[in-house]
Amino acid sequence: MWRDGSLLVVKKGEAFPDRCVKNNRPAHGRRVQQVAEQGYAGLFLVNLWSPIAAALIGNVVAKRVPLAVGLSNEWSRKRRRAFWVAGAIIIVSITAAAYGVIVMGRGAMGLWLLPLGILATLGGLVYGLNASTLVTAKRITNDYIWLGGVHSDFLADLPEWPSELWADLREFPDTNK
Repeated sequence: MWRDGSLLVVKKGEAFPDRCVKNNRPAHGRRVQQVAEQGYAGLFLVNLWSPIAAALIGNVVAKRVPLAVGLSNEWSRKRRRAFWVAGAIIIVSITAAAYGVIVMGRGAMGLWLLPLGILATLGGLVYGLNASTLVTAKRITNDYIWLGGVHSDFLADLPEWPSELWADLREFPDTNK
């Protein structure tokens, strides 16, 4: 493992130390499975045309690497609390949307509750996804992964990314596209 500025560089398949990636405290053996994924911005344009086509193409072209990162008790509690909050938002917003459908013919309240409930459900899903993501892939090559969202103290103990490896990566372009 190396640091490249504020990013963590990990060789694919390398095990993480028994420290939390979010606060550098001992993880006490607790590992959280994450999937580092790198998609392509061009899929956004395909998504405007057809979300189903974008999902199918994204599953084919996106690069995914499974990771088991260390997580401290504190961050485990924060993550669990965020899941509960996201779940509560989703349940309440689905209930509001359902109630909006029931009272739709009785007045304007149904016209507001249904779209508001749908938007709040989507917001709860987005919040839950963001709360569960510990590290984010900034770049994935055939052998290495650059990860963001890692605590600066975790990175401070690591050696700087060797420039000769960087030159080798530029010389041999990524063929896994």
